[in-house]
Amino acid sequence: MPNLSCTQAYKPVMPPDPAMIESALSIRRLWPAEQSQIRGHLQRLGPQDRLMRFCHAAGDARVSSYCKNIDWLRAIVLGYFAESHLRGIAELIPTDHIWPRTAELALSVEEPFQNRGIGTALLQRALVMARNRLVDRVYMVFLIENRKMWHLARRFEARLANRDGQVEGEILAPWPNDLSLIEEVASEGQANLLVNGFGGTPAMELYYMYEAAQTFVENVRFAMSRSKT
Repeated sequence: MPNLSCTQAYKPVMPPDPAMIESALSIRRLWPAEQSQIRGHLQRLGPQDRLMRFCHAAGDARVSSYCKNIDWLRAIVLGYFAESHLRGIAELIPTDHIWPRTAELALSVEEPFQNRGIGTALLQRALVMARNRLVDRVYMVFLIENRKMWHLARRFEARLANRDGQVEGEILAPWPNDLSLIEEVASEGQANLLVNGFGGTPAMELYYMYEAAQTFVENVRFAMSRSKT
């Protein structure tokens, strides 16, 4: 990724209306066992939305191959659910062996659910998770004619650059703190409770807190090791 300068770290964007608040509450992390749901979502995208998502034409076979090759050891996939059906995805892929850490981000929302603030809610949640994993910069690459991504990138104060017919957006993420960790844990627990009907028990809440804290400690250790080299 080019080392573009960015004037400001992103500012968390609070949903301005009830519909966007509801969207944020229906977003949770996805796991390898849910690969078929991810494939189903991407295959429900129309030709134009698939073009916007992948920056090239993608038939069902290519979509299936893409889903089979998701690197679950690196990728963080978030899903938006409506009535228990997956309707939107944010995929965050942190880079390895690079310091400061960066990540690539891709978004997709099915056509009937567009223009409801779902993309904004997915991006905001992904940025919180990137921040808590010590990601310094998040990059989004999209076609120059993708007006929705233009609008979304500007909303989060991304630095934009034209790269051979594609646009590269760069968002600078701030250093994590206790509030960002709490935000991730609380949001995940609430979403699991609403989407799946579980996640509100003390045991599950402790699990989410442990996972977030463990991730933070591991990333701090990684940062310290990189700073010594």
